[in-house]
Amino acid sequence: MRTTWAILLGVAVLGVAGSASAAPLFTDDFIYDNGALTTVSAGNWVNHSGTAAQMQVLDQEAVVVLANGAGSSEDVNRAAGSTLAAGATWYYGATFTVEDTRATPGTGTISNQYLMHFKDSGTFNFRGRLYLTAGST
Repeated sequence: MRTTWAILLGVAVLGVAGSASAAPLFTDDFIYDNGALTTVSAGNWVNHSGTAAQMQVLDQEAVVVLANGAGSSEDVNRAAGSTLAAGATWYYGATFTVEDTRATPGTGTISNQYLMHFKDSGTFNFRGRLYLTAGST
């Protein structure tokens, strides 16, 4: 059995705050062929930890595929092409959907599951994580 969490990152936007406006560092609509994100994105996305090929593209959506009971997944990153300077502010936005496709949806505990983060050039120096927690229904 497999658990699939679909994360639609329709428009992931990073912007650098300027004095009057922001300029996008990148956007990604995941218009890639189906397959492992790190393969089909032609090097835009690279693995930095976790089990390789768990982050898939399926019908222009990024989809995390986890084995039943797995507590972590592949971490991939895309370079922003810029470095956050002292005193600067970055903003990001994402549209995503979480679909619980387990045999008994809504059972068990979902905790400490982050789905987005900022990091420096190291492997585990994560900053600004966005966590997923179980809902009430």
